[in-house]
Amino acid sequence: MYGSQADARLPSLPGNFPGSLPTPRFQIGDRVRWHPIPAEDFGVIVGLNYAPAPHLTEWHWQYLVWLDADSPSRAWMNSEVAWEADLELLVDSGSQATGLVDGSAEESEQ
Repeated sequence: MYGSQADARLPSLPGNFPGSLPTPRFQIGDRVRWHPIPAEDFGVIVGLNYAPAPHLTEWHWQYLVWLDADSPSRAWMNSEVAWEADLELLVDSGSQATGLVDGSAEESEQ
């Protein structure tokens, strides 16, 4: 849809690009889950790009997540894209997601 009226609503490339890019929160290989969306999907980051986010009226990091075999949506798709604000890091055990890295999840008994 390049050259369409929809493109006119997209934000301009950030000034001083690429020097002005924020550091991505996640890296390829990080295990993540969707948050705060009430979904139980989780997987591993396999790609990222800096893209215009029309719903946020500016540019943000967007990630390609390869869904875990045990992720509920894996029954009908292998991967999904997500904006940075919709993901959080996981601590995992095998292929099962067990909690958040930042300590937001309940701590396990020691």
